[in-house]
Amino acid sequence: MSAARNGASNWRVEYASLAMRLCRARAAAKLRQADVAQRVGISLRQFARLEAAEVDPTARVLFAWAHAVGQRINMTDMACAPAEDAAP
Repeated sequence: MSAARNGASNWRVEYASLAMRLCRARAAAKLRQADVAQRVGISLRQFARLEAAEVDPTARVLFAWAHAVGQRINMTDMACAPAEDAAP
């Protein structure tokens, strides 16, 4: 598997984990998917696909989603490392 494909795979795993945590936060806040979709400014169908980790969110949508369910995404918790195949 190439480094680029491996990086994409890692992103999907991390995103699926984050989506699950945000889904739990939505349920704990007793919000419906339709409520959060409206707050985020996307369709219910698109939001359902986000919660299922079927599509990749934009940064704006991801942060709006977290805010809508009373959560905060802390960028300092996200590590950044150079890609193995990145140009110098």
